[in-house]
Amino acid sequence: MTRASAGRFTVDIVLRPQEDASGSVQSAQGSVHASDWTAAVLAAIERSGAPPVGLASISSVHWSDGGIVDIDRVAAALRRQGAALLVDATHAAGVIKIDVGALDPDFLVFPTYKWLLGPYGRAFLYIAKRRQDGVPLEQTAYGRRAINSERSTYYEDVEFIAGARRFDMGERDHFIRWRWRRSGWR
Repeated sequence: MTRASAGRFTVDIVLRPQEDASGSVQSAQGSVHASDWTAAVLAAIERSGAPPVGLASISSVHWSDGGIVDIDRVAAALRRQGAALLVDATHAAGVIKIDVGALDPDFLVFPTYKWLLGPYGRAFLYIAKRRQDGVPLEQTAYGRRAINSERSTYYEDVEFIAGARRFDMGERDHFIRWRWRRSGWR
């Protein structure tokens, strides 16, 4: 299912909470006291005997039922464990106010094609300053300080550039960005 065991980490999936006859919610992580995703996620984070959380990747609005996760409460629980927080705001951006200054996630990402009514192939990634020295998953020339195929010394300086720009992905010349595209097709 995952490469977790080979990498000596575990992956917990929070299943959809199911309401029982008494109105309590039962989740795979145990009984929770409110019929919502927030309670199920908090129960998973705070579950007795569970390994410590290193990174939680959480959608702030669940794609299947529109259930809203109280990211502020989840972030506080994760901070108590020293865990990093990645917020997938795909279904929230453009509908719900997102204040990264107040929330202070480690990472927040969303595409533009949902409620921002933007084109496919566009997304935004916020990376907190404390995480901007990481190694990008995608290795690009423009994420490095001095790699340029037009120079005779292609690998002049392979160190990453400072800041979040090192995480830019590889479609910089996507046709939507072309300047003439703004004027429309004539």
